Amino acid sequence: MANFHRKLISNYENLYKTKEGYDVIIYVGEILIKEFRAHSLILKTHSKFFKRNLTKSIRKITGRYLTINLRYSPDLFEILLSYMYCGSIDLMKLQPIHKILDLLLISDELELQPLVEYFQEILIDHRVFVIRNILEIIELTYQKDSLDKLWNYCLQQICYEPDYLFKSTRFFTFNQSILEILLKRDDFYVSNEIIIWKNLLKWACGQNPIIKLDINRWNKNEFMTMKKRLSRFIPLIRFYHISSEDFLLKVYPFKEILPRKLIDNMLAYHMVPKEKFKIINISPQRFTSRLPRYVWDKFASGTKLIIDDDEKSVGAKNDCNSCQNVRAQIRLEDSGIFEWDIIIEKTCSFAWVGVCASENFNYETFAGYQSTGWVLGSNGYCWNSAKSLKYCPSFINENGVKITVRLNMIKRTCAFTINNIKYPEVLGWNNLPSKLYLVVSLCHPGHFRIHYRL
Repeated sequence: MANFHRKLISNYENLYKTKEGYDVIIYVGEILIKEFRAHSLILKTHSKFFKRNLTKSIRKITGRYLTINLRYSPDLFEILLSYMYCGSIDLMKLQPIHKILDLLLISDELELQPLVEYFQEILIDHRVFVIRNILEIIELTYQKDSLDKLWNYCLQQICYEPDYLFKSTRFFTFNQSILEILLKRDDFYVSNEIIIWKNLLKWACGQNPIIKLDINRWNKNEFMTMKKRLSRFIPLIRFYHISSEDFLLKVYPFKEILPRKLIDNMLAYHMVPKEKFKIINISPQRFTSRLPRYVWDKFASGTKLIIDDDEKSVGAKNDCNSCQNVRAQIRLEDSGIFEWDIIIEKTCSFAWVGVCASENFNYETFAGYQSTGWVLGSNGYCWNSAKSLKYCPSFINENGVKITVRLNMIKRTCAFTINNIKYPEVLGWNNLPSKLYLVVSLCHPGHFRIHYRL
């Protein structure tokens, strides 16, 4: 079949440059306004926003042209208009990185979905920028379904490191609804629940008008104000997982702003051990480590594999002559990017590292032969469904090799780094399942260790 894509694109690029036959005038900007001329058919084909607004009463007819006003940066809009004609983006125009965030928000408003997906992926790959601006970004993406990938990524990062929230200068003005979402999560990692209580007190005191944290100086109105500010968050604090000492010294002094029933239950909980069993609806303890389940699962392991006491190391028995599998306890899902290391402390004939799904997976049979196993071997080949492809140089018979696995659940892809040498995403592994587990395959005398990368 003959292919004329390049010629067609060239024709559209020429149309974009000449504007021949244009029927739309777009005025873009707030102070410095720039005029753009375009073709309504092109705009409506790519953008639901233009499809609606070029056919409703919002448009103004000037002569034979349709006109529309947009309050965007003219430079950014020009990048998006060029995309609608040429089908490409000049990456050189996407610097500095903050420009990509602005383009994402405009693309979302114009409903340019391919660009919305693309810009989210670029931002997530620039982790340093996202972390530096994480509270701004999570507020911008809040309640925007089309930006759920970036939203979920920011949510995950804040849960992994609550100091991104608590130590930020934006904490006192942070969106209360998002704060509520974070505090409801089991995986909001804090080493001690008292940390959440102390920071919420600081937050409440820092609202306008500001109240000093010294409770001994509060007047009646300030007590009422603090009680009101904290009311929506009190049910989200897991007071029963605060130690007796912290409760007495850091919570009980604030009893006037806490529900009376809660204080009575807490006193009974700490002073009369038998009363603990009478208290219902106690929320589970939050994860107190960022690595709660990056350990091997003894219930999802081959019968000839041995998981060490720390659950981070796995070895094969003397009679394990063919590869068996073990997966980690943690399930990787949602829209995050996950990285972990596998250290081959003692190699075997072939060492295999990768991911698996739980459905129809057999732990007694080599993962790479199965449709739900995706692994890289020490021979440099990637295997899935008994099919292989060359990926990287061999590292057979090498002890101490560090294999870093990078699983991108946004793009559903996987890539590996061997001893700090990065390799690209595995070709063909571009539609992985939405729920996966870490997995390794080994035989005697193999011994592997898992290590989560922060």
